[in-house]
Amino acid sequence: MPFVRIVVLALLLAPSATSAPSQDPATHHVVPLHTFSPGQWVEKVSGDFSKPGESFVFRIHQDAGYITLPHVHPIDEHITVVKGTWSLGMGRRFNQSALEVMETGTYGMAPKNMAHFAWSKTETILQVHGIGPFASTVVEPVYELTDQGVFSLTSLL
Repeated sequence: MPFVRIVVLALLLAPSATSAPSQDPATHHVVPLHTFSPGQWVEKVSGDFSKPGESFVFRIHQDAGYITLPHVHPIDEHITVVKGTWSLGMGRRFNQSALEVMETGTYGMAPKNMAHFAWSKTETILQVHGIGPFASTVVEPVYELTDQGVFSLTSLL
């Protein structure tokens, strides 16, 4: 499996010399949130998903063949496939026959507290939006063996 590719894009627009002193410069930026595991990374588009009542948008980038383990969220997860072919399924166990294919431009929704899982057929970019707080908790504990020992991964974020 290829190593995790982390792409960082931060663009801050400086005020031009002709700007009036009382005007604040427009700031635009995309900041990666966290590398989950090999094959997946996330970038912030807007808002703060951790704040209650605040709207947010972020993008999830996944390599081809990436499997998202069954997990739940405390809010509805609104998903749009921006690039690639991605499949979403509902249930507490990964079941390839339960996956519904979503092509570029397709919208899907995983209701709050509904266990769901996914698979990226191709390299994909998903755009997720909602009203915070957003969290992602795996249904069954996952264990990772590292040089420091065995760790239980209970969250995907």
